[in-house]
Amino acid sequence: MSGKPSLIILCFLSIFIFCLFYRLEKYGVGKKLYGSISLLATVLLAQMILPYVDKNGYITILDVGQGDSILIELPYRKAVYLIDGGGTIQFPKELWEEKNNPYDPGDRVIVPYLKAKGISSINKLIVTHGDVDHYGGLYKTAEEMKIHEVIYGKGEEYKEEEIQFLEYLHNEKQVPITWGKEGDIWREGDSIFHILLPEGEEEPGNGRSVVIRADIEGYKWLFTGDLEEEGERKLLKKYPNLKTDLLKVGHHGSKTSSSKPFIEHIQPKAAFISAGTCNRFGHPHEETLQTLKENGVKVFRTDIGGAIEIRFDKTKVKNIKQMQQNTTNSICS
Repeated sequence: MSGKPSLIILCFLSIFIFCLFYRLEKYGVGKKLYGSISLLATVLLAQMILPYVDKNGYITILDVGQGDSILIELPYRKAVYLIDGGGTIQFPKELWEEKNNPYDPGDRVIVPYLKAKGISSINKLIVTHGDVDHYGGLYKTAEEMKIHEVIYGKGEEYKEEEIQFLEYLHNEKQVPITWGKEGDIWREGDSIFHILLPEGEEEPGNGRSVVIRADIEGYKWLFTGDLEEEGERKLLKKYPNLKTDLLKVGHHGSKTSSSKPFIEHIQPKAAFISAGTCNRFGHPHEETLQTLKENGVKVFRTDIGGAIEIRFDKTKVKNIKQMQQNTTNSICS
């Protein structure tokens, strides 16, 4: 899979395709076409290998509406990880309110984005917990992508919907499942990933969120799923020296997460909130935004600016950009 070509590659492709057809029209099929064909093949090959010679890494907070989905691409495409896959929370509706084609973030956002990046396989799929807004879009993702391993929070019991999802991955897609718990570590190149929670005895839900501390190319990341204040207190007790540079804010910016003691302790420089525009929960809550502001944390939100791409290498975070600018948030009541 070659992915979406850059503007430069597209220009070269256009020129060489024009030359190819010009020579074909003027000279017909013969040796004079070999040069144009070789140049065209070289450009296509370059498009395929570019990610594997790119020293930059990318972390993208995808805009999946009211949900989470985070794509991690390590430098030189050493590994591709996906944390969660969004999903639409279903509320009781009248028959006339039901849509024939309900929104599927896997089909509409995740798979098209992965294909545009030239990604056809995922080394690790981390599902933070069993709420549909974190795994609903992964059915379609698993259909279209080769998944090498799933990491799912260890627990003693699971909700019926979780079991159906896990059976789909394991039985239908033949994906091995690793039950993630505190203390699990893996390394890829210079990057190290630590699972800090769950302990393995939490009840199903937000409290069982897989929390990952990742040291990626010298930067300290904290991915918290939907961890709430009780879990944050547990984190601070277990890891008193926990600090972070970049934080994926818990539970879409809800006031039940990102407590003042937690933010003051971990001292993030930037925070990323994934939430749907004008969502019915009112995420992110003003209390959370105020806490982050008081601690000097720069905030990026998908509900305002769309997907967020963080580009970095070993020396620095080179760029944080948002894919689009939403204007509908300004008219939310």
